[in-house]
Amino acid sequence: MVHCPVIGCTEQFYGYIIGLSIEPMNEDGDWSHHMYAVFQYNGSPVMYEVPDSTLFSILAEHLIKMTKERDGSDDFGYEKLYIKKEGDTWDVCTP
Repeated sequence: MVHCPVIGCTEQFYGYIIGLSIEPMNEDGDWSHHMYAVFQYNGSPVMYEVPDSTLFSILAEHLIKMTKERDGSDDFGYEKLYIKKEGDTWDVCTP
């Protein structure tokens, strides 16, 4: 397991989403349930653990938008994200 901060419920700015990953099978042959997102801002990438599959799916949609914005363009993309959880609902938005 990679040790990194976990995305929390309190609204926070994370930066541009640049990657998602799922931790592979561990040394004991068991599947891990850890998921990760990598964000970049001001040239520095930072990895966070994604706490559930619902948020992971939402982040995947934003990552796809980033790739589409970069196709055929020199533009970086605009998926600079703020994330918070209200009740049981994740709110992921761009400024």
